[in-house]
Amino acid sequence: MSFYEKYKKSYYSQWGEEGIIIEILKRLNISIDNKWICEFGAWDGIKYSNTYYFVENFTCNAVYIEGDEKRYNELLETCKKELRGIIIPIKKFIKNDLDDILANTDIPNDFLLLSIDIDGNDYHVWNSLQKYNPIIVIIEIGSGVPPPIEYIYGEENNTTLVLENTTFQSMLNLAISKNYSFVCHTGNMIFVRNDYFNKLNLNYKNPFENFCRRHVKSKQNKLLLKKAIDLYK
Repeated sequence: MSFYEKYKKSYYSQWGEEGIIIEILKRLNISIDNKWICEFGAWDGIKYSNTYYFVENFTCNAVYIEGDEKRYNELLETCKKELRGIIIPIKKFIKNDLDDILANTDIPNDFLLLSIDIDGNDYHVWNSLQKYNPIIVIIEIGSGVPPPIEYIYGEENNTTLVLENTTFQSMLNLAISKNYSFVCHTGNMIFVRNDYFNKLNLNYKNPFENFCRRHVKSKQNKLLLKKAIDLYK
């Protein structure tokens, strides 16, 4: 059983990310209390949130960023609820300015968790982040295309593919360049910073052990996945 299938548990998230986070924190011996989180696009702070559970139930502070007017107003309503943690709402569409946005908050450079879900430019926002080094990163990808196919959304790629987000392999390459290691794939990819990763005691033999194959829908991509997996047999 994969790490994801064993520990997934959803309270608000789409794919059970809270359960994965709980297990990671348990293995790292990190308490969620008094820690900081950043999530965007946050929507109303609740729908499909990977982090709201921790703000609601622990003394965990969060920077929630949402650019859409209607969704931001819904986020403001969420902030009025009785929560154990504090939400700092910010109305902004993220480009390559996340460092500057976070610099105007009290979030520390070494904060606990960054969750990125903006349907396209996820790769570029994380790539541009230089001043902050969260311990855990959850980031959306184009999950329908298996490794080792490389594609970066918004760049000229040496392929005929036109996708709505960056592929697993290209996001993995970015994570490695930023000193992060892969934990599992849920539909999002989850990474832990290298100086913490060894505490997780994860020993993967190949990149498919924690790639969630159910997202691969097209016949062509299923064939590509089978060929790639066969290389590791």
